[in-house]
Amino acid sequence: MHRASGESKSDYEIYRMFAERLGIGDIFTMGGKDEYQWVKDYFNATDLPKNVSWKDFEKKGYYVVPFPADHKSTPAMRWFAEGRKRDTPDWGPHPADTVALEGLQTTTGKIEFVSSSLTRFEKVSGVVDPERPIMGPQYIPSWKATAPRSCTGSTRCRWSLRTRATASTPWVTARRAG
Repeated sequence: MHRASGESKSDYEIYRMFAERLGIGDIFTMGGKDEYQWVKDYFNATDLPKNVSWKDFEKKGYYVVPFPADHKSTPAMRWFAEGRKRDTPDWGPHPADTVALEGLQTTTGKIEFVSSSLTRFEKVSGVVDPERPIMGPQYIPSWKATAPRSCTGSTRCRWSLRTRATASTPWVTARRAG
């Protein structure tokens, strides 16, 4: 088990301290178990003892789960590219985002770089919504923050961000540190 260096604490120790302050330390530690006991109990509650002994696991510090020999490769979205129903365990899209597990949940049933439904909405209503452009993401030019001459070099400055600005107002201003 990896030991925290210096004054740093492990995740377990941090959450144990939170639990103590909340008055539920005994519940979190499952009756006062330390981190080592908790890890060992968790190890025994899994299938790991079938594959590696606690002694070997503790010595090595990790276990690599072997890749199944009978694994069938299912490249993501191949079902879509080949025009089939979704028949693979892809991470996405979610089945609710397909049309009868065949196409995608877009107006065309395909990947859209320009939203056909928003295009139709803009043509029919004449309303252009800048928050939902028909083609996105849009290029947004960056801004350049510069320090006033009085805060360059070895001068100590305290920086603050303004929350409101106009096109002529700099986003970052500097004030002399006190």
